[in-house]
Amino acid sequence: MKFISGLSSLLLIIQCWAQPLLNFDKQYNQLQKVGMATLSSFAIANITVSAIGLSSENASNKAFHQMNIGWNSVNIILGASGLRQAYRTKPFTNDVQALKAGEKMETIFLVNAALDMAYIAGGAWIKETRYRNSAQWNQLTGWGNAVMYNGVFLLVFDGMMYALHRNNNEKLWQKLQTTQIGFSPNGFQCIVQF
Repeated sequence: MKFISGLSSLLLIIQCWAQPLLNFDKQYNQLQKVGMATLSSFAIANITVSAIGLSSENASNKAFHQMNIGWNSVNIILGASGLRQAYRTKPFTNDVQALKAGEKMETIFLVNAALDMAYIAGGAWIKETRYRNSAQWNQLTGWGNAVMYNGVFLLVFDGMMYALHRNNNEKLWQKLQTTQIGFSPNGFQCIVQF
């Protein structure tokens, strides 16, 4: 009888530790899947619209669509590989591993947001160079606009992904701080505060 009581206590302890981790794991993977599907969908839509836009008579618009197709070809590769990885990711085995993965995603999206600001500045610089190279005025205008357009989207996207991962990481951290496992006079105890 004591064996069954001890076994059920052990299972309760495992459930107390595992539940926050399972919730985090599910949310983490869902964020990655939705985020990478969003990036891929944005890229597909842009490539489709720009493929049609290549027939434009306006040289500046044509250059915009050329750059947009190139830029979003990279986005679709990144989005598809991220989506593939999100579906292949194995559940976290412990809270330290989960917190490290969550912090890594925060860092990735924060660094990407800084790069996005550089893209926006780079697009503005490309447009600025048209004043020194009037022969390519339309091409530089279109390319600069495309780089800024994609930089702004990616800045919003990366900022949102950073905020969502940060929120998920904070929830796990708070849950782990409110979960206590220990011994009592009657055996094991598990306290989860809500």
